[in-house]
Amino acid sequence: MIRQLAPPTAFMTLSANETGWENMLKLLYKLKNEGTELSDEFLAEMSYVHKAQLVNEDAVTCAIYFNKMVKCLLKILQSKKRSPFGKYRVIHYFKRIEFQHRGSPHAHILLWLDNVPEDLLSNDPEVIKLIDELVSVSPSEASGNIKLVTHKHTFTCYKKMDPNKKQEYQFGAPFMPTKKNY
Repeated sequence: MIRQLAPPTAFMTLSANETGWENMLKLLYKLKNEGTELSDEFLAEMSYVHKAQLVNEDAVTCAIYFNKMVKCLLKILQSKKRSPFGKYRVIHYFKRIEFQHRGSPHAHILLWLDNVPEDLLSNDPEVIKLIDELVSVSPSEASGNIKLVTHKHTFTCYKKMDPNKKQEYQFGAPFMPTKKNY
C-alpha cells in the first residue's frame, strides 16, 4: 500500500474495553441467561470480577463486538459529513487486529488522510497547520474520554527496576509539550 499510496498520514492503536462497554456486557449477560435482560441498575452494581467473568466466558462474542466497533469507527472517520478530522477525513486505511496475552483484541491501523501536504516531514506551514488541527495535549480540548488515552506506567516503561532508586524512563520520556510545532 505504501508504494501505491505513499506513507500513511497517521497511525492509531485501539484497545478493547470489554468491562467498560455497557452494551456489550448487557449482550453477554443476555446470551448467558437465556434472553434475560440486564437492567442498568444491576449493571451499575455489578462487580469488576463479575464483568470480567462474563467477558472471559464468551471471547468469541467479545472479538466480534470489537471488530464491529472498529468497522463503525472507520466508517465514521471516512465520512465526508461526520469525520472528526473534518477536511482531513480518512480516504484509505490498513488495519491489523491482534490479541494480547489476556486474550483481549486490539487493532493497529495506518491511516491515509485526505487534503494533506505531500511531504509530511517538511517544515511546510501546511504540515504544521495539519498537526495543530488534529493533535492536542490539552485536557480542555479532550472529548471527555481522556482517561481512555492516558498512559499508566508499567515495568516495561522503566530502564531498570530498582526500588531503592528513582525510576528512569526508557526513550527519554516524558516529553514536555511545546507551545507550537517546529
